[in-house]
Amino acid sequence: MKVALVIFFITLFLGLAGGHYKPQLPLSGEKIAIPLFVNETFKEDIEEIVTQEVINQFMLRTTLQIVSESKARYIIKGKILRYIKEPTLVNTTGGDYKITIEIVATFFSCKPEKKLWEEEVSRSVVCPSFETEREMVKKISRDIGEELVNLTLERLKR
Repeated sequence: MKVALVIFFITLFLGLAGGHYKPQLPLSGEKIAIPLFVNETFKEDIEEIVTQEVINQFMLRTTLQIVSESKARYIIKGKILRYIKEPTLVNTTGGDYKITIEIVATFFSCKPEKKLWEEEVSRSVVCPSFETEREMVKKISRDIGEELVNLTLERLKR
Protein backbone atom coordinates (compact mmCIF):
# COMPACT_ATOMS: atom_id res chain seq x y z
CA MET A 1 0.00 0.00 0.00
CA LYS A 2 2.79 2.45 0.89
CA VAL A 3 4.61 1.69 -2.37
CA ALA A 4 1.45 2.39 -4.36
CA LEU A 5 1.02 5.67 -2.51
CA VAL A 6 4.61 6.75 -3.25
CA ILE A 7 4.21 5.86 -6.94
CA PHE A 8 0.95 7.83 -7.03
CA PHE A 9 2.60 10.97 -5.60
CA ILE A 10 5.59 10.71 -7.96
CA THR A 11 3.23 10.35 -10.91
CA LEU A 12 1.14 13.28 -9.67
CA PHE A 13 4.25 15.44 -9.22
CA LEU A 14 5.54 14.67 -12.70
CA GLY A 15 2.08 15.27 -14.15
CA LEU A 16 1.81 18.68 -12.45
CA ALA A 17 5.29 19.55 -13.69
CA GLY A 18 4.06 18.92 -17.21
CA GLY A 19 6.25 15.85 -17.55
CA HIS A 20 9.33 18.07 -17.73
CA TYR A 21 11.12 17.05 -14.58
CA LYS A 22 14.76 18.12 -14.65
CA PRO A 23 16.82 16.84 -11.74
CA GLN A 24 19.00 19.28 -9.85
CA LEU A 25 22.43 19.11 -11.38
CA PRO A 26 25.63 20.14 -9.69
CA LEU A 27 26.20 23.88 -10.13
CA SER A 28 22.50 24.62 -10.48
CA GLY A 29 22.07 28.38 -10.94
CA GLU A 30 25.81 29.05 -11.06
CA LYS A 31 27.30 31.35 -13.69
CA ILE A 32 30.06 30.49 -16.15
CA ALA A 33 31.97 32.47 -18.77
CA ILE A 34 33.34 30.81 -21.90
CA PRO A 35 35.39 33.43 -23.75
CA LEU A 36 36.45 32.96 -27.36
CA PHE A 37 39.01 30.17 -27.60
CA VAL A 38 42.49 31.16 -28.77
CA ASN A 39 43.29 29.83 -32.25
CA GLU A 40 46.86 28.60 -32.56
CA THR A 41 46.24 26.93 -35.94
CA PHE A 42 46.20 28.01 -39.57
CA LYS A 43 42.44 27.34 -39.86
CA GLU A 44 40.52 30.61 -40.05
CA ASP A 45 37.42 31.12 -37.92
CA ILE A 46 37.71 27.76 -36.17
CA GLU A 47 37.80 29.49 -32.79
CA GLU A 48 34.29 30.85 -33.35
CA ILE A 49 32.86 27.44 -34.23
CA VAL A 50 34.56 25.60 -31.37
CA THR A 51 33.62 28.22 -28.79
CA GLN A 52 29.98 28.37 -29.91
CA GLU A 53 29.58 24.59 -29.85
CA VAL A 54 31.14 24.39 -26.38
CA ILE A 55 28.71 27.07 -25.17
CA ASN A 56 25.81 25.20 -26.80
CA GLN A 57 26.73 21.98 -24.96
CA PHE A 58 26.88 23.77 -21.60
CA MET A 59 23.49 25.36 -22.28
CA LEU A 60 21.94 22.04 -23.36
CA ARG A 61 23.43 19.75 -20.73
CA THR A 62 23.75 21.86 -17.57
CA THR A 63 21.84 24.45 -15.57
CA LEU A 64 24.79 26.85 -15.68
CA GLN A 65 24.08 30.38 -16.91
CA ILE A 66 26.46 31.65 -19.60
CA VAL A 67 27.58 35.17 -18.65
CA SER A 68 30.44 37.62 -19.16
CA GLU A 69 33.70 37.07 -17.28
CA SER A 70 32.95 39.92 -14.88
CA LYS A 71 29.75 38.20 -13.69
CA ALA A 72 30.98 34.61 -13.69
CA ARG A 73 31.81 32.33 -10.79
CA TYR A 74 33.60 29.94 -13.18
CA ILE A 75 35.51 30.42 -16.43
CA ILE A 76 36.59 27.95 -19.09
CA LYS A 77 39.45 29.19 -21.24
CA GLY A 78 40.52 27.23 -24.26
CA LYS A 79 43.19 27.08 -26.93
CA ILE A 80 42.92 25.25 -30.21
CA LEU A 81 46.31 23.61 -30.52
CA ARG A 82 45.98 21.63 -33.76
CA TYR A 83 43.76 21.34 -36.78
CA ILE A 84 44.74 18.48 -39.04
CA LYS A 85 43.04 17.61 -42.31
CA GLU A 86 44.45 14.56 -44.00
CA PRO A 87 43.33 12.15 -46.71
CA THR A 88 42.10 8.77 -45.58
CA LEU A 89 44.42 5.91 -46.43
CA VAL A 90 41.71 3.42 -47.26
CA ASN A 91 38.35 4.70 -48.37
CA THR A 92 36.35 1.83 -46.82
CA THR A 93 33.95 4.12 -44.93
CA GLY A 94 33.19 6.39 -47.86
CA GLY A 95 35.24 9.19 -46.33
CA ASP A 96 37.51 11.40 -48.32
CA TYR A 97 39.51 12.88 -45.49
CA LYS A 98 39.94 12.88 -41.74
CA ILE A 99 39.81 15.98 -39.55
CA THR A 100 41.37 16.13 -36.09
CA ILE A 101 41.00 19.02 -33.67
CA GLU A 102 43.02 19.18 -30.47
CA ILE A 103 42.35 21.72 -27.74
CA VAL A 104 43.48 22.44 -24.22
CA ALA A 105 40.89 23.79 -21.79
CA THR A 106 41.35 25.22 -18.32
CA PHE A 107 38.52 25.54 -15.80
CA PHE A 108 38.87 28.27 -13.17
CA SER A 109 36.94 29.31 -10.11
CA CYS A 110 36.81 33.11 -9.86
CA LYS A 111 36.18 33.46 -6.13
CA PRO A 112 38.60 32.36 -4.85
CA GLU A 113 40.70 32.48 -8.00
CA LYS A 114 41.87 28.92 -8.52
CA LYS A 115 42.55 26.55 -11.41
CA LEU A 116 40.27 23.55 -10.88
CA TRP A 117 41.35 21.47 -13.87
CA GLU A 118 43.18 21.56 -17.20
CA GLU A 119 42.81 18.93 -19.90
CA GLU A 120 43.80 18.31 -23.50
CA VAL A 121 40.97 16.97 -25.61
CA SER A 122 41.38 15.62 -29.12
CA ARG A 123 38.63 14.43 -31.44
CA SER A 124 38.70 13.14 -35.01
CA VAL A 125 36.15 12.29 -37.64
CA VAL A 126 36.33 10.76 -41.11
CA CYS A 127 34.39 13.06 -43.39
CA PRO A 128 31.98 11.54 -45.88
CA SER A 129 32.13 13.13 -49.31
CA PHE A 130 28.60 14.53 -48.94
CA GLU A 131 29.43 16.55 -45.78
CA THR A 132 31.16 19.91 -45.83
CA GLU A 133 34.33 20.55 -43.88
CA ARG A 134 32.50 23.18 -41.81
CA GLU A 135 29.80 20.67 -40.83
CA MET A 136 32.48 18.22 -39.71
CA VAL A 137 34.25 20.91 -37.67
CA LYS A 138 30.93 21.65 -35.94
CA LYS A 139 30.41 17.94 -35.21
CA ILE A 140 33.89 17.58 -33.69
CA SER A 141 33.36 20.80 -31.72
CA ARG A 142 30.09 19.44 -30.29
CA ASP A 143 31.97 16.32 -29.18
CA ILE A 144 34.64 18.48 -27.56
CA GLY A 145 31.94 20.55 -25.82
CA GLU A 146 30.30 17.39 -24.52
CA GLU A 147 33.64 16.21 -23.13
CA LEU A 148 34.21 19.56 -21.39
CA VAL A 149 30.75 19.38 -19.80
CA ASN A 150 31.50 15.85 -18.58
CA LEU A 151 34.87 16.90 -17.16
CA THR A 152 33.31 19.87 -15.39
CA LEU A 153 30.47 17.92 -13.82
CA GLU A 154 32.72 15.00 -12.86
CA ARG A 155 35.41 17.13 -11.25
CA LEU A 156 33.04 19.38 -9.33
CA LYS A 157 31.12 16.44 -7.83
CA ARG A 158 34.22 15.51 -5.83
